Amino acid sequence: MPENQTSADLEKMLAWLSTYPHWADFLPVEYAGLLPRGLEETSRREDVLGNSLVGCRYQFSLSWKMEGQGIDTENAGRLLDFQHWVRGQSASGLAPKFGDVPARERIRAEKGGITAGAQIATYTVMLIADFMKVYEVN
Repeated sequence: MPENQTSADLEKMLAWLSTYPHWADFLPVEYAGLLPRGLEETSRREDVLGNSLVGCRYQFSLSWKMEGQGIDTENAGRLLDFQHWVRGQSASGLAPKFGDVPARERIRAEKGGITAGAQIATYTVMLIADFMKVYEVN
């Protein structure tokens, strides 16, 4: 995938995340981050003409820090709320599209967790986007 497409996809993901109702609570930016963890090919199928349908998966690690002692139940609830929001957005077709087959798009939030520190707790969740790309032979 060309570098400019990858940058555009990262911007698309960030723009979508900013629509989460509590996104402003994750800011300022130095306390929140979205780190790409790579693009994985999950499947490949060719038709008789040589065209390819390629299953792809983006993985992102989203983390944010909140001040406070131990695990704050409000912020812990927000982590679960965020995961439910991602599922609802994906199921409703409101999540970003990265592929060429919109009906096969899916984004999910998994492995949410909290690491409590003395003054700051770090919240993390994996965002996984599955999509299909079509490559046609000319």
